[in-house]
Amino acid sequence: MVKSAGSVTVRGSVALVPQQPWILNATLRENILFGNKLEQEFYDRVIDACALRADLEVLAGGDMTEIGEKGINLSGGQKARVSLARAVYARADVYLLDDPLSAVDAHVGKHIFNHILGPNGLLKTRTRIFVTNALQYLDAASQIVMLHDGKVVEQGAFAHLAVSKGEAFEFMEGVATETTSTASLDEADSCETGAASQLDSEPSLADAQEPIRRRTLGCASVSSEVHDATVQTHSTTEHAIIKGEQQHVGSVGFGAIMYYIRACGTRSIIMLVATSIIALLFSVGSSLWLARWTRLNEGGDGDSANQALYYLTVYSVLGMASALSMIGVWMLLWLVCAVNGARNTHAQMLQSVLHAPMSFFDSTPMGRILGLFSSDQSQIDENIPKFFGWWLNNILRTAIALALIVVAVPLSLVFILPVAYIFIWIQRLYMPTSRELRRIQNTARNSMITSTEEAVQGAATIRAYGRKASFEQGCAARSEAFTTTLWTFLFANRWLACRLDLVAALIILATTLLLVLTLYFVGSLDSGYASLSLTYAISMVGVLNSCVRATAALEITMVSAERAMDYSRLESEAPEVIEDCRPLETWPEQGVVEFRNYSTRYREGLDLVLKDLSFRVVPNQKVGIVGRTGAGKSSLTLALFRIIEASSGQILLDGEDVSKFGLFDVRSRLSIIPQDPVLFAGTIRENLDPFSKYSDEEIWCALDNAHLGDFIRSKDQRLEFAVAQSGENFSVGQRQLICLARALLKRAKILVLDEATAAIDNATDAVIQETIRSEFKECTVLTIAHRLNTVLDSDMILVMDGGRLAEYDSPQNLLANEDSLFTKLVQETQNSGRS
Repeated sequence: MVKSAGSVTVRGSVALVPQQPWILNATLRENILFGNKLEQEFYDRVIDACALRADLEVLAGGDMTEIGEKGINLSGGQKARVSLARAVYARADVYLLDDPLSAVDAHVGKHIFNHILGPNGLLKTRTRIFVTNALQYLDAASQIVMLHDGKVVEQGAFAHLAVSKGEAFEFMEGVATETTSTASLDEADSCETGAASQLDSEPSLADAQEPIRRRTLGCASVSSEVHDATVQTHSTTEHAIIKGEQQHVGSVGFGAIMYYIRACGTRSIIMLVATSIIALLFSVGSSLWLARWTRLNEGGDGDSANQALYYLTVYSVLGMASALSMIGVWMLLWLVCAVNGARNTHAQMLQSVLHAPMSFFDSTPMGRILGLFSSDQSQIDENIPKFFGWWLNNILRTAIALALIVVAVPLSLVFILPVAYIFIWIQRLYMPTSRELRRIQNTARNSMITSTEEAVQGAATIRAYGRKASFEQGCAARSEAFTTTLWTFLFANRWLACRLDLVAALIILATTLLLVLTLYFVGSLDSGYASLSLTYAISMVGVLNSCVRATAALEITMVSAERAMDYSRLESEAPEVIEDCRPLETWPEQGVVEFRNYSTRYREGLDLVLKDLSFRVVPNQKVGIVGRTGAGKSSLTLALFRIIEASSGQILLDGEDVSKFGLFDVRSRLSIIPQDPVLFAGTIRENLDPFSKYSDEEIWCALDNAHLGDFIRSKDQRLEFAVAQSGENFSVGQRQLICLARALLKRAKILVLDEATAAIDNATDAVIQETIRSEFKECTVLTIAHRLNTVLDSDMILVMDGGRLAEYDSPQNLLANEDSLFTKLVQETQNSGRS
């Protein structure tokens, strides 16, 4: 943001908890410490206060478990609590909390408010700016500020706003079910976990800090290894998620060479080699013809003007033929082979990566993929063709030069063989080193890209915590590692150049000596061939240098083709379309969803996340899916869309097993509004209707039903309004509404709502829920929600617990059973807002 007027004054350190948590690719402990020293006693208190103790027991490595990029192996609620724990552990003076409770269950939210944010929480002595849609906590605030259209419309204490009965009071009264007093927030909640209930007498942050530093507020101690945490992950291999990049050892394999040749076109490569040979033969032919003409003139037979014209004409024709052949070589190289090679390798890599299973993206840093499609693809586009042409030309020139020297001075074979041995010995010393240096360089570059991308994504959090310097050190360390390999590679090139120049000088010396000795002992010497051989011997200084360096450069750049080959052969998801088994256009016509003994895991070697699920959803039924954080609710939606595949069991839509159809045929028949809304850089129209299937009237109708129509109309470009990357120019709530409009436009028979209104205020949420009930009344709707009031009117409630189906019945029947898990969840929700 850019300040246009006014001033903002902040005294003291700041901690930020953003609405969309930023999670480092590091261990869970490193995410919480965020560069501060570990103080075990206070660290344990923060873990318990943020209700993370039970999660640590589930994670294989506890708090030393590696967290994947963007918290890929954490649920939305877990990411929110890790982000909050980071802020609490920082012990800042000012806390900026952007709706941190929206992604957690009601009872967890109450526990967090009681033990962290509330008047008796760990942060009770700190300034807390708490942005929230959870209105039940407002009466615990010292000051309430209500915003509307970016302006403060009302502010004051809760009692003052209640008496004045202004806009804030009307807003709270409109969602009366969420506005009950929280005067008893300090009471113990009997429904909370044991770990939670033990914290009712938790000392404040100032008290916890007292033994460490005698200050009114205290602060966290910055670790002397602060930048190490930003440079590398300290998790053990056993609990690591990000896989090390596969590195080949030794020379580039024949398979990689054939992969690139096939990408360019085998016929095109053969034509290129043949044309190159013809071009060099014409070039050598013109030199030989010139030598013959010289010898003729020395014999006194070259006085005839006709003879001179004849020799000049032939020489000119050979020169023209050589020039035209070279033009053909470069046209074949750059317009045919290079273009085909670049296009085909990129298409194969893109196809392979886009069809890779989600487990690949969980374990592969985005920087590695970006490096592949930027640096490696650039090598394939530009350097491989350039070095291949350079190598081919120099190999042929070297062979022809040596042949001419041998023809002119047959005794040169005596020194050519030992010189060739030295030549090969130097090449064998240089090649392995340079090749491995390039591989290390590629890895270092990808690591640098990954760390930079991660820092850019978390720029707001890094700046808020004052960790800018440490992340700069981390990025600088990775940049230095890359630069070190680059300089070492350049030094290796200088080492090679010195030795090749020495070998070339030996060839010149030997050729000259042999010519002199031949003239001395034989008494005569063909001056034309002698001068030609000496000329080629002198050119060997550059040719030999170029030959070895071209060979090395080609093999080094072929490392990129080797990586492209690896990434073009990734394990693939199921086919998009199975032509022999395609569903009817109207499928699923009824909207029946059935899980039969279904189990799944995120990837091989991990525990099951869904275990033996069996339930059936009848047509047009509205099913609420509830459960504590990490119970497997979102995993169920991933399974339905076949983002993760079954370990056992089946999923049936209208009685058809989805595993027998292609992925496109399954996913295109379903709609989802995800927990983390996804928008693409483009326009509003492109985000809602990427395939231009709907009219403007239908798009506006969907926007109006999503309660976003007026906002879009207020923009000058309207439907052509530009959406920034990831929708950054919209609030999280607005992004969710755009995803809702997308679903309204598609009108699929089965709709999945995964915490679809978590970032939306209560009043708008109520209106949106009514819209969903009316607009999707002819659809089967599966709703995952933390706000249980949004699913209480569902036809059925599915309760998940530990990846298993705990309960599945109507809400009335479940509430009638006092021992049901759903009843306990409802009671916990009510207790969280009870006075």
